[in-house]
Amino acid sequence: MKTFWVHVVLLLCALVGLDDAGAAQSLSLTWRTSGGVLIAERQVALAELDAFPRFQIDTATPWTLGRQVFDGPSLLDLSRLVPGDVREARVEALNDYSAAIPAEDMTYGGPILATRRNQLAMPVRDKGPFWIIYPIDAEPRYNSATFRERMVWQVKSIEFIVP
Repeated sequence: MKTFWVHVVLLLCALVGLDDAGAAQSLSLTWRTSGGVLIAERQVALAELDAFPRFQIDTATPWTLGRQVFDGPSLLDLSRLVPGDVREARVEALNDYSAAIPAEDMTYGGPILATRRNQLAMPVRDKGPFWIIYPIDAEPRYNSATFRERMVWQVKSIEFIVP
């Protein structure tokens, strides 16, 4: 009987670890009008996000030690999966924290949806699987509380608002 419980505990420990290491990671993307009408929605897997053009941001953040290299698709490219002008992106984290990113931020050279940090996928316990990153060190205006509040980690969904 003791052996049985040891196996149960080991199995539970292994399953808990799957959340970070082995679970399929996906992102919910939706497009809505400012009135709330759903235009389109997609679940995008990590492999699909990796197929987008990659952008790299080498920067320090208030939440990491030293400079880190983040890479992933630009928010601009993600917003263009469905035709139309995007007014803002509403980003929501696993803990339900959310932030609105205005369209004027969504440029090449602006924020990315980081899927990797220092070439490694980010586990949930380390701000992953997805993290909105601004190029803080490359553009001084991004080094402010306003932009830090938009750097959502553990991103679970992005809702693009169109006129």
